Amino acid sequence: MKEQLNSLEQQQIDLRNEIKELRAEESSLEQSKQALYKSANDENTANDRIRSRIEIIRKDEQEENRRHQDTQNKIINLQQEQERLLNDKQPTFAPLEILEPQLSALAQQIEELERVIEEKEKAKITLSNAQTAMISASKAQYYFTACKSLAEALGAKGIQGELVKGVLGPIEDSINENLQLMGIHFPMFFSTESETGKEVFQFGWIKNDRKTNFDVLSTGEKLMFLSAFLVTLLERSNPPLKILALDDINNLDKKNLGGVLRGLNALSHKLDNILIAGVVEISEAEGWTIWDLTPEGAAVRG
Repeated sequence: MKEQLNSLEQQQIDLRNEIKELRAEESSLEQSKQALYKSANDENTANDRIRSRIEIIRKDEQEENRRHQDTQNKIINLQQEQERLLNDKQPTFAPLEILEPQLSALAQQIEELERVIEEKEKAKITLSNAQTAMISASKAQYYFTACKSLAEALGAKGIQGELVKGVLGPIEDSINENLQLMGIHFPMFFSTESETGKEVFQFGWIKNDRKTNFDVLSTGEKLMFLSAFLVTLLERSNPPLKILALDDINNLDKKNLGGVLRGLNALSHKLDNILIAGVVEISEAEGWTIWDLTPEGAAVRG
């Protein structure tokens, strides 16, 4: 029994060795196969390059043959032209003593014709200038009349005025609403024509039945009016983030500053945020967060 086991183990060892040798031989054959494939690919690549070069040489040869044939054809044509010229009879000319008087007469005729042409050209230019002047004067009159009519049609009394009224009408209502929220009950106005009929663009508000232009309002009133105006524009443009930023409120006294803050606070529900910057003395205001940006204030926040 033991001898049989030993015999089987030996056979197993022999088989494993044989398998190892076969695998080594297989690996060697695979390497040889890959080397053959690579060699074949390299030869194919080299053959492709050679074929491409041969094709280029053939095309160059064909082009050279074509140029050579063109040259030969040109030589033949030139030779034929040379033969034709040599075979043609030379023209005969009259004696010079007969031709010279004729040449002199022709020269005089040419001078006379040139003089006549020059005079006619001057007359033509004079007539053309006169016609141009008449046309220019007529066009200028037409242009003046047309421009005057267009100015009247497009001006404050015409299309432009109607367009301004149509566009600014809804804005005017919205600005009045904002002014009322801010505690200002003076209706605003837009004007495109002065009392004398001139074209203008003015705006402001009506106080005591009298129009007050924006440029004569006080600093605080201007700030309130502009705030109502800008909030209206933000509402109409409807950006993703509605922020009203005002700067340089240093010229407002304490009373006007408080009025502006209260008025803006009344519009805060229409905006995402309102930022005001200026050098003012204020420690608190209802509905507002105050940031002291002086070095002392920065030290306190730090």
